[in-house]
Amino acid sequence: MRTRRWTVAGVAALAVAALGLTLGTPTAGAEPGDLPTLLPTASSTPTVTPTPTPPAPAKHQWMPDLGPAFNNPLGSTKQKYVVNTRILKAVQHAKPNSTIRFATYSFDREDITKALWKAHKKKHVNVQVVVNHNVITKNELWLQKKIGKNTKKSSFFHICKGSCRGHGGGNEHAKIYSFTHTGGATDLVIESSGNLTSGAAVGQWNDVYSVMGNTKLFDTWVKVFNQLRKDKPVKKRTVVYKSKQVDFTWHRLQTQIDATKAQPATKDRVTTISPRKKKKKKKSIDPVLKRLDQISCKTGPNYGDGDGHTQIRIIMYAWFGNRSIPIAHRVAALKHQGCDVEAILTEPGGATVSILRAAGVPMKDAAWNYGEKMSTDGKKMVWGPRLYCHLKWLLISGKYHHKNQDIVFAGSENWSGISFSNDEVTMQLTGSDFYKAYVGQFNHMWNTNATHAETGSETYGWPPKPWN
Repeated sequence: MRTRRWTVAGVAALAVAALGLTLGTPTAGAEPGDLPTLLPTASSTPTVTPTPTPPAPAKHQWMPDLGPAFNNPLGSTKQKYVVNTRILKAVQHAKPNSTIRFATYSFDREDITKALWKAHKKKHVNVQVVVNHNVITKNELWLQKKIGKNTKKSSFFHICKGSCRGHGGGNEHAKIYSFTHTGGATDLVIESSGNLTSGAAVGQWNDVYSVMGNTKLFDTWVKVFNQLRKDKPVKKRTVVYKSKQVDFTWHRLQTQIDATKAQPATKDRVTTISPRKKKKKKKSIDPVLKRLDQISCKTGPNYGDGDGHTQIRIIMYAWFGNRSIPIAHRVAALKHQGCDVEAILTEPGGATVSILRAAGVPMKDAAWNYGEKMSTDGKKMVWGPRLYCHLKWLLISGKYHHKNQDIVFAGSENWSGISFSNDEVTMQLTGSDFYKAYVGQFNHMWNTNATHAETGSETYGWPPKPWN
């Protein structure tokens, strides 16, 4: 069997993505800004014309890197801070009187904090920030004191009570940073798995995806952000932007009034009985199960593993608890049906590992350097990995939704019950260029000491060598 690893193409795609260059040509029907485009260069020297003094070339404007990129916590300082650098530069180049909107789980970077204040004070940039309540840092409090907390004003720093759009419990877990006008870019949206923290840079593998000029996507995001800033429950729990190649879905699935007490749904729900007393077909309420339901394991040429089998690659930070079990069973079933499945895990439950192992799913662990560390709520010391993979991906090459295609699902949602109570975001990126970039990163992590074989082991210390 030939395994579709994309080793050469994947590494090339990563290099291209890191430079912010194009990963391909948009197909017909793609929305503006769906795919990254080549960055404009300074105008070339004008050719000789009858005009005695040719006009000066247009001044080059800073442009953001676009498309996907991935940090390397074991690399150089530049490689570690790929995510933070994208955001910091966009803040520094924000145009006067423009608007910056941040929504993230945690935030402690002093450089970005000071850059936001400078943009607000010197260029009158509207700075609007919404963060989760679990971990309140000194930099958050400093910026809040500077710009205020009144969300009805043009600038504010708001700490949500829970998931912002939810009913008490949960977290604001999506990480999106947007700019109406920065450098030569307008309507820039940056989505990431990483928070604005030093720990996310030096202790986690994270991704970042940037798109500019897509007004429909940007307006959809602003709609969601305006719901977040109000910090009140909303009736419409899901907001979706769809295009040919890029979909964004903001979701919050828990419907109970008190999400802290309610148990997240973990099984398929049976719908009400019709007047004819016939039960309707069971429908999954879990979005992950819905996606897995759309996969068929037989595919055509140029897709999958090259031998006609759909390829599935999973990187998941948290995959545990009651919710994890039906997802693990569904992945195991796809393996039994002939799909080529591999998984990189960080915090899997014992049941998840057992189910996948019994089905013969190859797994690797991306958790290193176990020891005491601060809990995510910042309230106590816990035992766990201090270097780990924070990515949340489902990569599919093959038959999906009755079509042969390459699909990337990435975002903020873990495969655990708490995500039902959170405000989360999931991107769907459709196309071979996207897939090559993400699966290239998967393969690089799989084949280097970013991962190790013993899934769930806590015996591993610091990786012996830097990861290149």
